[in-house]
Amino acid sequence: MKIVYFLCSLCALCITAYAQYWEWQNPLPQGYSLYDIQFVNSSVGYAVGVCGTVIKTTDGGNTWFGRDCPTSLRLERFFFINETHGWACGCDWSIPEQAWIFGTLFHTSDGGDTWIQQAELLSGTFEDVTFTDTLNGWIVGENYGDGIMLHTSNGGSVWNIVTTDSLMPLRGIYFRDPLRGWAVGTGRALKTFDGGIVWSLSQDTSLIGLNYITFIDSLYGWAGGCHSKLLKTTDGGETWTRISLDSSNLCFQEITFVDRWTGFAVFASNPNIYVTHDGGNTWMPRTAAANMSGIAIANENNWWAVGYYGMITHSQNAGESWALSSGIHYYVDIWSRWDISVLDSQKSWISGPAGIVLETTNGGRSWDSTTAPASLHSLQMLDENNGWAVEYGGRNVLRTTDGGQTWSIVHSFSDYSNIDLYCASFVDIQRGVVAGGYWNSIWDEGGDFYAVTLNGGERWNEQYEPDFVSYGVVDVEFTDSNYVWSLNVIGDVYWSNNDFTNWYWNHLPESWPWPGDITAQGTSTCWIVGEGNAGPAGFWVTHDRGLTWSTISNDAFFSVAFTGNYGIALGSTKTLYTTDCGITWIEYRQNLDLDFRDSHLGVASNGEAWYTEHGGNIRHFRPPIHSSTGVYTAFPSSFSFTVYPNPANPAATISFEIPDTRRTIIRVFDLTGRLVQTLADRRFDTGLHDVRFDGSGLPSGIYFVRMEAGSFAKTQKIVLLK
Repeated sequence: MKIVYFLCSLCALCITAYAQYWEWQNPLPQGYSLYDIQFVNSSVGYAVGVCGTVIKTTDGGNTWFGRDCPTSLRLERFFFINETHGWACGCDWSIPEQAWIFGTLFHTSDGGDTWIQQAELLSGTFEDVTFTDTLNGWIVGENYGDGIMLHTSNGGSVWNIVTTDSLMPLRGIYFRDPLRGWAVGTGRALKTFDGGIVWSLSQDTSLIGLNYITFIDSLYGWAGGCHSKLLKTTDGGETWTRISLDSSNLCFQEITFVDRWTGFAVFASNPNIYVTHDGGNTWMPRTAAANMSGIAIANENNWWAVGYYGMITHSQNAGESWALSSGIHYYVDIWSRWDISVLDSQKSWISGPAGIVLETTNGGRSWDSTTAPASLHSLQMLDENNGWAVEYGGRNVLRTTDGGQTWSIVHSFSDYSNIDLYCASFVDIQRGVVAGGYWNSIWDEGGDFYAVTLNGGERWNEQYEPDFVSYGVVDVEFTDSNYVWSLNVIGDVYWSNNDFTNWYWNHLPESWPWPGDITAQGTSTCWIVGEGNAGPAGFWVTHDRGLTWSTISNDAFFSVAFTGNYGIALGSTKTLYTTDCGITWIEYRQNLDLDFRDSHLGVASNGEAWYTEHGGNIRHFRPPIHSSTGVYTAFPSSFSFTVYPNPANPAATISFEIPDTRRTIIRVFDLTGRLVQTLADRRFDTGLHDVRFDGSGLPSGIYFVRMEAGSFAKTQKIVLLK
């Protein structure tokens, strides 16, 4: 059974815009995974990805402007017929009661600023979209396990199902010219030579199990699939020849050619970009920064690829070498564990893999990097100089006394080869606790491990809690009242008082909240969150040392943190925020990528917050209601626009505030009035925003930064000194 909903232009639905209170600080302009990229010409390009992400460049990739996640839609493929008209298709996970994802298609007529929904496909997906002109287009995909094809002859106002003989899912579609087109997928390929009026099954049995098809001219074309399947035609698709590749496990994700001989491709779960100079007969790997999903050619020498966590990589020599785009700032090692410690609204530290330590002194607008002797976790800076951390999964406790510039191992539990440290918490430079898991093969037992110090790490009081089910503490909290709280992987909550020799056990009413997070205040109050991957989702609090627990929310939350009266709990669909130590909670709706289950939060004393997650992504939360005087005001009532530092050497931040959601343009001009950079040109939500001006490629001198937002316009002079 096939169920398709078509939305005409008169009743089309605009994407629901959820206000985004989390702003990206790394990478820029955003860190959601990207799946596809296309350049309309050498200057204008687009990329799409997770959470409805659409980013755009108008200067050949030097700068990219991103629209933050408007829905939970995952855009996988898109097609622009010109600079203004484009269509994007993908999968939508926003309706939880649906047992299956559903496909959806959106259209823009203003270069990506706004998108109109044109079609939905229940219990299926739209895999690819293409247009031969502004009126005629096709979508292919899967519906209830069958292949499906849709056609429009009026730019997408009405879509009709195309009857074909294909009973297998369709993955890609390509028109060589307005008359000749192919659709490929799990089963036999479809072809048309009359502009899509009639589609017939290809008699070539090699055209089976393909993901992608492309042509460079009327004769030469390529089609790729999994198991290193690559086909080539030199006669316009009449016959296809399979090309033997060295590897048998490559799965073609996308193929693009500059001419009949030179092209490049990306493969699923492969960190390399592959280049060919002999028409696809041989492919040579070229190192990319991470797994890439989409590729595009701006001109003969400028090639582009996009992939995980917002990564954009660029080649200026026809694919021989690749570097991160100058418009993207990325500190990553993709699959890695990161943690954050927020000292105040300006100073924060982040730890990552291979000993990476990042520090900001300006609220996250820029980050400086140093290296520790181990991969740190549970990083906690107590003041500007002193901090503690553990080696994640190791046995070492480390300390810094110079603000994180250098780290030294102050203790190693070397007598216990089977101890793995996972977390730590210090209340000051003398008192702290580290925790993890252990296994003793002689005693044939394992469980939770704790070690407490009251003298700056000179001596440690070690405690073992045998447990054949649990194997490790996932989080621990040392409060300023000499109480320690901990949470292990099966939802056991332990706390200990001043002597740290007796540990008291309580269990959450919902078992198995792991991998959760815990934070506590004083002797009685503790908050715990669970994200639901290995057990129930929820957000709980106790005010009596765990004897009773109250449920704050049944939604999934990944991390929770408090500083004073300010607290925040982070989930994929909402953020809960409190200014009165949890008496009341304010809910902010959002859509975040589900990879954020490994996020780690830090809250400053003024209520601002930051989180980081694997991949080195960093986002900043500035609540829309805030005041240093205690009088909470709603959204800003007027515009503001500042540039700092000024003079700049060579970079500056443009900070602006808008009273409502609107398109905002920020551009930089030289003394002659020539446009030198476009820093922003998209819709921004209500509130305060920052964009970065990088003058490293410009000569020293006087420039002008101009902001335009509707009827509001303001220009400010900036001096560039280098």
